[in-house]
Amino acid sequence: MFRNTCSLNRPVLRPILNTRRNFAAHTRGMKPGVFASLEINMQQRGENVTADTAIERGPVARFLNTAADAGRVPGFAWTSRFSHWLIRIPIAAVIWTYGIAKFPAAFTNPGDFGVPGILYTLNALGEVLGVIALLVGGVIETWNPRNKWLRLSGDFLTRSAGFALAAALGGVIVYFYLSALSLQNPHVMQLGIAMYLMFRGNNTMMPPAVEAHRASLPDDGSVTLIRRKVA
Repeated sequence: MFRNTCSLNRPVLRPILNTRRNFAAHTRGMKPGVFASLEINMQQRGENVTADTAIERGPVARFLNTAADAGRVPGFAWTSRFSHWLIRIPIAAVIWTYGIAKFPAAFTNPGDFGVPGILYTLNALGEVLGVIALLVGGVIETWNPRNKWLRLSGDFLTRSAGFALAAALGGVIVYFYLSALSLQNPHVMQLGIAMYLMFRGNNTMMPPAVEAHRASLPDDGSVTLIRRKVA
């Protein structure tokens, strides 16, 4: 029907034809899910496709496709290097207060607090050293160095800190709050944060420059053997 109409009134419909040609040239080489499939779907529904329609729906389609491919809302990647401090600083401040308050009693008279002396000392050391490891691991995560061993050490420190704090908080809950434990207890929330840090570790990635360099290398057998020998 469109061809018949064009043959009957070609001068009038010439702008529409030009618009369709421009739209086809604009969508050439792009992902089918962005513009090309949009044109096909609209043609199947009997709708007219114009460049204005593509411009109106194009940015939205690109945004949705980008978000769907990444599995997250785009535009917030830069926050991953700093947002972890929103968890580290509060939990470190609270646990540091708990740990420092146990000294020097943790070495002079650790058995005077209703728990075995060795457990009390380990609890105090775990809280203090765990906070230090948590902060150092956070610095490495924000820094995101090129050296892979430094990134690995930061992840190890964060996970170790989470384990130490979870063990210390778990001991406090078992000895003092287990009989009347509730989810409103702040120690439960602190235990959950410590376990989250233990399982999450550092969210460090390969620096963009190194990642781009490795992506530019040909992925053949010789390169793989070289990488294995170097590693």
